[in-house]
Amino acid sequence: MNNIVEKIEKIVRDKCLEEGNTYGERYWRYHIQSVVKIGKELAENYGADVEIVEIAALLHDFARISKPEWEKIHHIKGAELAGELLGGLDYPKDRIERIQKCILTHTKRDGYMERETIEQRILADADACSHIRNFTNLLFYTYNIAHMEVEEGRLWVLNEIEQYWEKVSQESKKYIEEDYRIVKKALSI
Repeated sequence: MNNIVEKIEKIVRDKCLEEGNTYGERYWRYHIQSVVKIGKELAENYGADVEIVEIAALLHDFARISKPEWEKIHHIKGAELAGELLGGLDYPKDRIERIQKCILTHTKRDGYMERETIEQRILADADACSHIRNFTNLLFYTYNIAHMEVEEGRLWVLNEIEQYWEKVSQESKKYIEEDYRIVKKALSI
């Protein structure tokens, strides 16, 4: 792992582990690290820039982790924070811009831009694949945070999984298809 990646990883992990952070260790372990792992695998398989994907994966939810009230605009604020953070580490400006665009396009919310590069598509795919593969995070949210009833929570998670599946590009569906089918089976009655 190179020095810049190690620095970014420490910053994101420390932010997740801050006392009182609502996302906490669980989010670091079961989402951020998962997006990084999946993103790197996809980047290697597709011949993309692994470092761009890895840093973007580490920072893709940094705004949400930093300020939960930025949930709906976390991709916009996250791109801004990534620029500030990476600029402060003297990372090359052209690479910062590529990472910012990955973060801006990883979700289809307000301010969404079309994905133009393989790295942008990989980050979006890795994020969605992580939610499918680690669907227990969705269950945790459903029952422990949103306090849904069992059936309501099951249906909500099933709907979320479907939405994540639809977000994954055709090429990457091959990567996550077995996990998707297992999760769908586990949640179906």
